[in-house]
Amino acid sequence: MLTVTQYNASNDLQHDDFLNVGVLSATGSAQKTASEPISEPALERPRQKMLWYIPGLGGSVQTALGFLQPFLESGFDTIYGTDLRGFGLNAHCSPGQVIQQQAQDLSLFYRRVILPQTRTDQVSVTLCGISLGGLLATHLLTLNPEWFEACILLAPAYAPNPVKFTAFYRLKAILTLLLNTALLNGKNAQVTLPYTIEDITQNPDILNNPEFSNLPALAVNPRFLLSIDAFSKRLQAKLSTVSKPVYMLVPLQDKVCDPDTMQVVFQQMPQSKQNACVLEPCEHDITYEPKARQYATDALHWLSKLGAVAP
Repeated sequence: MLTVTQYNASNDLQHDDFLNVGVLSATGSAQKTASEPISEPALERPRQKMLWYIPGLGGSVQTALGFLQPFLESGFDTIYGTDLRGFGLNAHCSPGQVIQQQAQDLSLFYRRVILPQTRTDQVSVTLCGISLGGLLATHLLTLNPEWFEACILLAPAYAPNPVKFTAFYRLKAILTLLLNTALLNGKNAQVTLPYTIEDITQNPDILNNPEFSNLPALAVNPRFLLSIDAFSKRLQAKLSTVSKPVYMLVPLQDKVCDPDTMQVVFQQMPQSKQNACVLEPCEHDITYEPKARQYATDALHWLSKLGAVAP
């Protein structure tokens, strides 16, 4: 049974409110608190295969366990799942006003926690991100492609779906920011995201689960939303630096992120026979979908053809 061991990365990073990281383990069932030391042999023995999973906005490592389980079963020694600020294990942290803070967090985590292991234990790292985590994973891949062996992108948030993020909604977000800035310097401005759990998945097991169905609508600083747009546009100008194999899953029924833009971005990456763009008739959060395990198995089959995991 896959469990999450809560690992306080601030112990390594000397950063007071840095990320708690879910280290996924097949052994042991107890969850440790952030203040407890990590002493499992799984964190100490040499690694060969590592997966680094980055959830999306509002997502968490915990809710993706069903999707991640096949990776552990297929030979990955370690799976790091880094919840973004404001969500999951890091719900105590403010998401901040710009996405660049999240990007800096992830880059710092790699340099301080993962990179030393790759130097001493000859670890190869596969990067995996969903939604906003997919956008951030693409950023890491363009910034430092030498860090990774391959990258799996799930519904990456390169552009919002205009059906939900209408021109009126975007104008409202800008006006909210301007008004709040005039009064309070913009720090307390909040806009509710224009989608609900029903727009993320149609899986009845999720929709009928009070843990998910009773969740309040997500609200973020409008400056954060605007920063995502600018961040993505700058990122798309750097796609020529992507030099590692990419597997992209595009949910054709995605109501949150624009599936057409996902395909355009994939085509802008350097073309390689090793790359794969898979179109699936599913909703945005594939980790919630009934076929989540199959989607993971398909990605693993692609990795096996690369030699990144055993067939």
